[in-house]
Amino acid sequence: MIWWKKNRPVRLSQIIIHSIYILLSLLIITTTLFFYGFLNDKIIFTIIFISLVLFGFVGSRNALLISLSFLAATLLISLFLNVSGLENRIYYRPYEVLTIFNKKLGFYTFKPNAYLEMFVPFGDIYAIGTRKDIDKEPHQIIFKTDSLGFRNDADYQGEEYLLIGDSLLAGIDDTQEDILPSQLKRFQINTYALGHSGGIREYVQYITYMRHRFGNNFQALIFLFEGNDFPEKFKAAGPPKRDNPVSRYFRQYKAFFKETNVYRYTFSLYQRFFKKKWESEVLEINNNRMGFLTDHIKVSQRKHYDLPEDLAGMLAAVKENIGHIFFIPTKYRVYYPLAHQDQAASLPHAQWEAVAKLGQRLNIGCTDLTGPLLEASRRLSQDNRFTYWKDDTHWNKWGIAVAAQVIAGKMQNGEIKIIVAGGPGK
Repeated sequence: MIWWKKNRPVRLSQIIIHSIYILLSLLIITTTLFFYGFLNDKIIFTIIFISLVLFGFVGSRNALLISLSFLAATLLISLFLNVSGLENRIYYRPYEVLTIFNKKLGFYTFKPNAYLEMFVPFGDIYAIGTRKDIDKEPHQIIFKTDSLGFRNDADYQGEEYLLIGDSLLAGIDDTQEDILPSQLKRFQINTYALGHSGGIREYVQYITYMRHRFGNNFQALIFLFEGNDFPEKFKAAGPPKRDNPVSRYFRQYKAFFKETNVYRYTFSLYQRFFKKKWESEVLEINNNRMGFLTDHIKVSQRKHYDLPEDLAGMLAAVKENIGHIFFIPTKYRVYYPLAHQDQAASLPHAQWEAVAKLGQRLNIGCTDLTGPLLEASRRLSQDNRFTYWKDDTHWNKWGIAVAAQVIAGKMQNGEIKIIVAGGPGK
């Protein structure tokens, strides 16, 4: 053992040096483990404990050599991923490449001021769904973000209308000229979009941030997606726990590694090969094989739904800045009538009924996009065009165009108006 030599204790100075070597080795091992996205905290602590035991047998100098070799190998992997271009080949769409936790804003966004051109070989249902016998739709994407990390051609310039929603609003599978803000410009409507994967909690965070940063002179058009904005249960976060500087620094230290290419690459590999696949199904529309998530099908088939009170309360807290709520149906709801034309039974519409009830309660106008999307889908399917990607859960430029037309119509007839809610930062 390192603390004894010829059955006699070594000098105190040697013990101190050995201890420093061991602690330094453990620090290097711990830091290096943070580079790997498939390791959770329990596995990391287990490896650290095993390393501590191992270091006691191999000696302090060898322990330092082992830890430095591990770090050097990891840095070489990072260099190889960067030089070879292998880093980007693991991703099938820009979303995984650009998503970050924006420490400045306090929520997830895309990388600020990013510009990425990328070939998308297939959609999310094909990538992580159980069914591969669906029609793939490879296409090219230009993906641009502003200084806050949202998909806009320019920074916020006081636009009166904010578009707020999840990845459908962000148009994560669509090129920049096809996303909703771009299509609304064709109607001479200038908007600013805050879209990223999330839910009602995040949408309220966006509104709150914009209030404090830019003032209160805006109206948010919120887009609620049937597929994942209507959880069965939701519990609001309790009062924030007291945070000591050490734990806060440790979290920030770990967060740094999540932006490295080694972390992103290994995390993506883990997600692709080891995470449980989404259950999916296939329906045939005019000889086109379209994929559908089983979870979205189940949501569409709900006979009753009540929005959790905590979520309704969050929206109520910012209702003075909500100009309208739009309901985006699942792909299954839109294409169910086209795939089951011989069946008279229609799907229940529980989520929309919950939205309509919420709108009445908060005195906010609400619009169901199901009808316009279904009408457009019937018409487009005759030319083998669709409002949602065949291999993905998200809508495409044709579906987004339907939303743009509906919004423009409601602005023209006065259903959506700007109401100045108060002074800045309210």
